[in-house]
Amino acid sequence: MNLGHSLQNLKARQKAYDAFHAKLVAYNRRYTSTHGAVLLLNTTLRLSLWCRKMRDLYRQAEHIPQGHCPVHLLEKLYRCADHLAT
Repeated sequence: MNLGHSLQNLKARQKAYDAFHAKLVAYNRRYTSTHGAVLLLNTTLRLSLWCRKMRDLYRQAEHIPQGHCPVHLLEKLYRCADHLAT
């Protein structure tokens, strides 16, 4: 194995990564996210806070005729509660 060749390969990879990282940072500065990260519901406190937020949200939207029953939210709640119970 030629060490000079592998060192050149390593330097080329590092240079490519540095270029990628610089462009990623510039992109993230230009296009900031309008939404927050999804909070993991892995503690009872977080799960209860999420339940309250969802309840408040659906109370605001419950009088909208096109509104649907939040079955998917209830399923998520039960999955998270089951996970916390184990």
